[in-house]
Amino acid sequence: MLQETNDIIRIWPDIKSIFSVAHSKAEYDRQVSFLDSLLDEIGEDEGHPLASLVETIGSLVETYETAHLPEHEGAPVDILKYLTQQSRVLD
Repeated sequence: MLQETNDIIRIWPDIKSIFSVAHSKAEYDRQVSFLDSLLDEIGEDEGHPLASLVETIGSLVETYETAHLPEHEGAPVDILKYLTQQSRVLD
């Protein structure tokens, strides 16, 4: 176990931004991008060796979203319209 701890300490600076709770939009975007690339690689294969990594990164993304993104209530079409309008405002 000591060797594993030392290995993690050695590589932590390189992976910290992916495996820590995001505290900014940029960190969140980086995690979402990483999650998307994992999902592209893994697809629907729940037995893939990286499937648990998808769950871990997904949980981190969800933590940020719960704390920082508003929840929308209503019919899905109304939510889609709202998100489309917000996207136009940001462009």
